[in-house]
Amino acid sequence: MKKMAMLLGASLILAGCGDKEPKQEDPAVSDSSVVSEATDSSSTTKSTNSSEASSKAESSDATASSGVKVGEDLTFVPQAAEVEQGYTVDSDPLLQSIQDRIEKSDSLGIENDVAIHFTGLYLGEKGKSNVQAAFIIVNRTNVAMTDIDLNVSMATKDGQEILNQAKYHLSEDDFGVLEPNTIMPIYLAVPAENEETFFSIEDMESVTYSIDHFDYKEK
Repeated sequence: MKKMAMLLGASLILAGCGDKEPKQEDPAVSDSSVVSEATDSSSTTKSTNSSEASSKAESSDATASSGVKVGEDLTFVPQAAEVEQGYTVDSDPLLQSIQDRIEKSDSLGIENDVAIHFTGLYLGEKGKSNVQAAFIIVNRTNVAMTDIDLNVSMATKDGQEILNQAKYHLSEDDFGVLEPNTIMPIYLAVPAENEETFFSIEDMESVTYSIDHFDYKEK
């Protein structure tokens, strides 16, 4: 079971965001890779790939159906792995807390862009080298994205580093698909050596964060 704790109080309203204009990979490169794989595949492999594609589609549908409307045009959706393990917004304390903070916020994300917001929540336990900062990622574009690679920086206003262009991969199997006008949680590992700085955060005004690199596959 997930172990959730609050770094900042429950009355927190999400503020600010880290954003970066999404950059899609070159379609020609992607198409070339697919053709090359298909050339070397047997009919058995093709059948397996078809089954895997069908399974992923079913998983994506299940994830989408577990979403909750927030505001007029956004849906809050758990990660695919959370849905697979039975976590829902109705049953999981962490997802409930994230939803609560989303609903208290006046504005989320950036029009025609992808942005992140820190929720003031985290997973793990101080001193156990397993702390993950709980963010949300907001997609206000018309593109469905998967297999997302992003680099994130996070620091206190006085320059103490928490994340320095830290690299994260959000796979389709675990994370799922970030659909248009959708909010999803992401859990970013905090280096053990920076935990003390992370736990020194007292309010949203004392921390800054940004997406330094963003790439994805269009679904």
